[in-house]
Amino acid sequence: MNSFFPQPGRQVLEAQLGGAKYVERLLSYIQVQGSDDCWKWKMGKDAAGYGAFRSAFKTVKAHRMVATLCLSCVELTSEQHVMHTCDNPACCNPQHLKIATHTENMRDMFSKKRRESAKGVRQGHSKLTESQVLEIRKRHRAGSRRKGERTSDLAKEFGITRHTVNAIARRESWNHL
Repeated sequence: MNSFFPQPGRQVLEAQLGGAKYVERLLSYIQVQGSDDCWKWKMGKDAAGYGAFRSAFKTVKAHRMVATLCLSCVELTSEQHVMHTCDNPACCNPQHLKIATHTENMRDMFSKKRRESAKGVRQGHSKLTESQVLEIRKRHRAGSRRKGERTSDLAKEFGITRHTVNAIARRESWNHL
């Protein structure tokens, strides 16, 4: 397994983890497969599924240690993120890891639709339910003063502003419905 890991990065990692025995232990917890396959972290994981490794000093993320060892050969800063190109948080294959900024990592996540932005009641701050939004649209005037109910009346009834009623009616807000 050691042939996969360059020596300059190994020295940096030994200093970061607290010695050669911790590097050996870290590497022993990685299930090495083919070069194109994900290399699964075999031990404990955090809540998001990333490999968690206890060094002499603290608990660290396994994929960050592999990136230090194989990609950067220097200790990663807190501004540097390690992006999984395979989208598998338990993967430790250095060919599947890329050092990136937080912004690059988020763009990658959204472009692959791994995390849709929360909409409607799922985003946690909505005052309305989906059925209330549909009711507002149904009752709102449809482009004419004689059709539908007044914006101010709907706003008062549902406890929202006139601006919000208009945004809902024009589908600028709650446009996923």
